[in-house]
Amino acid sequence: MKRKTKTTLLIAIPAAIILLGAGVYGAGRSRYSTHFLPGTYVNGHAASNRTAEEVKKELEDDVNDYELAIAERDNLNESLGSTALGISYRDDGGLEKLLKDQDSGLWFRELSGRKNLTVDVKFDVNEDKLKNAVEGLTGFQEEHMKAPVDAALSFDGSTFSVSDGDDGSKLKVDETVEAVRQAVLKKETSIDFDKAGLYETITQPADKNALQAQADQYNGWIAATQTYHLRGKTYIVDSGMIAGWMVKKDDGSYDLDASKAVAFADQMAHDTDTFGLARDFKTHSGRTIHLAGGGDYGWAMDEDRTGAAMIEAIKTGQANGDAQAVYQYSAEDRGENDIGGTYVEVNISQQKMWCYKDGRQIVETDVVTGNEAAGMATPSGSVWAIDAKKSPAHFKTTNVDVTYWMPFNGGCGIHNASWRSSFGGQIFKTDGSHGCVNTPLDASKTIYETMEIGYPVVVYYSEDQPVGPMPTREVTGG
Repeated sequence: MKRKTKTTLLIAIPAAIILLGAGVYGAGRSRYSTHFLPGTYVNGHAASNRTAEEVKKELEDDVNDYELAIAERDNLNESLGSTALGISYRDDGGLEKLLKDQDSGLWFRELSGRKNLTVDVKFDVNEDKLKNAVEGLTGFQEEHMKAPVDAALSFDGSTFSVSDGDDGSKLKVDETVEAVRQAVLKKETSIDFDKAGLYETITQPADKNALQAQADQYNGWIAATQTYHLRGKTYIVDSGMIAGWMVKKDDGSYDLDASKAVAFADQMAHDTDTFGLARDFKTHSGRTIHLAGGGDYGWAMDEDRTGAAMIEAIKTGQANGDAQAVYQYSAEDRGENDIGGTYVEVNISQQKMWCYKDGRQIVETDVVTGNEAAGMATPSGSVWAIDAKKSPAHFKTTNVDVTYWMPFNGGCGIHNASWRSSFGGQIFKTDGSHGCVNTPLDASKTIYETMEIGYPVVVYYSEDQPVGPMPTREVTGG
């Protein structure tokens, strides 16, 4: 009896152990068909002995915790979270498939160690929310949306320089929204708007070297100086004046305003021109008389050409000191007395003519002037310039020939008169010339050889009455 009992026990114990093991195995297999195996991690989250629903909550939290860090210009750093971006978790059954794919029958082999699993977490993006979130960034506000500024030529009224320009901080709206969208879809955690090329740029940036060359050129113009010495007055074109002449053109370059240079020349001419103006004259006797205006002698500046010469000298770098004005008509002296020392003087009432060379008298002669009774008096009371010289000359109107001819007022001039046997006295009253100054041959020769075209001829009626009878008929040679 004892032996039988012992045998029974020997059989029952292993059987019980087997049954217990089978039960434990079965229970484990059943559990791990709905729970992740021990040591399992999904996307970094501990999933051991947890259901898919329990792990899913953690993955959903990951989606909800998503944040995109954004680096912008103007030292702005912002971020957008999942709520603002309109991101929501989407269950596509990925966890369930991962759970189903694990071998629950071998659960006992996973009691130690670690097993890392991954699942592609799906999510949806609300496009409208994302767009609103991006456009609501500080970088999109007006004070930060600064358009890029190109390098440019700058003029402060006295000096030219080149500005460096500015890249600005104006974002391209559509491109920026799309770039953020792509970063979200790729689950990126940061984006740099600058590196991503999301700011507006200058399409064709200016050539800074070319701009600097322009600035250097214009500053060179402004640095120029020109000095004019006219009739005891000094006129200076300096940097301040030239800077005021700079004018900006439609293409952004600069030029010198020629009209302002001409205006400056016009002022100089107004102050110093003597052409045809009244003037005082010291006669042969030493007496000073006043000659009325109306002659054609004196300085007459060509304002347009003088202004153009100023501009040309400035631009070519020649304006660096004394300068000369350009004249239509010139006199013999730049001083207050522009008649100078070489001239002819005619006193009609005395029927006398003198010629001076370099301040020294070389001729004194009797003459016969225009016939007053016939209305052909020699014009008087002013200064005229010798217009031409001819030797010999023929006068068609009067059909006479002369050896020396020097016209100074239309048909009125100085010439010899071989048909006359006497000069001076009162001949001019009734038997004078056709308006010219008839002169003895020797005196006319000396005057012809001394006087050049443009030299002055001073004619006055008398010292007490500079302006005498004027011609009423055409004055001609003879």
